[in-house]
Amino acid sequence: RRLPVASTREGGRVPTEVLAWTKGKRGLIVGGQPNADAKATLESAFQFESLEWIASDGAPNGSLVNRCRQGTLDFIIVLIRFVSHSMSEGISVACRGVPTKLVKVHRGYGVSQVSAAFQEAL
Repeated sequence: RRLPVASTREGGRVPTEVLAWTKGKRGLIVGGQPNADAKATLESAFQFESLEWIASDGAPNGSLVNRCRQGTLDFIIVLIRFVSHSMSEGISVACRGVPTKLVKVHRGYGVSQVSAAFQEAL
């Protein structure tokens, strides 16, 4: 199914269905090493209000779990290839039954990969 898209300054394309959900939202990327350029590209493409990126090591800490449960995040983007199984599972458990949306990106972290993951999560 082809969705209507909005072009970004970087030339990427984000389906308007995804942009309607991401615009003005607060999120967190978990996995790999934070990359300032990639973060800025994602913030611009998806029009997030704010986006943090934390490295992954081990299981999710209490602060991350609390933020998920308290509703201070609208979504958590998990870069599956760059996190441990225990981290991924811990975040999945923390997001169950709360408004924080879990978005699993299976490969990479570019606009198209993240957009596809949001489409899958919606």
